[in-house]
Amino acid sequence: MAGDGPRPRRGEIYLELTFVAGYARMAAIDADTGTEVFVLGPIRTPRAELEGLAIRKLKRKLAEAKDTRPVKPPPRGRFA
Repeated sequence: MAGDGPRPRRGEIYLELTFVAGYARMAAIDADTGTEVFVLGPIRTPRAELEGLAIRKLKRKLAEAKDTRPVKPPPRGRFA
């Protein structure tokens, strides 16, 4: 049955490297939430640099999603 495989460990991140039209595309996917981000770089960019950048971007996006406090709109101006 589908989905009977091992469950991902908490905090696990999947990485995917593909090459698109002369660019390297590194995707980072959070296993817990399914949140995905990607970065693009020149095709000769070292894999470790793309991985690090994608992971930092994913962690930032997850932190922003965690901070879901409602934002109070700025006060409206007054007409003279």
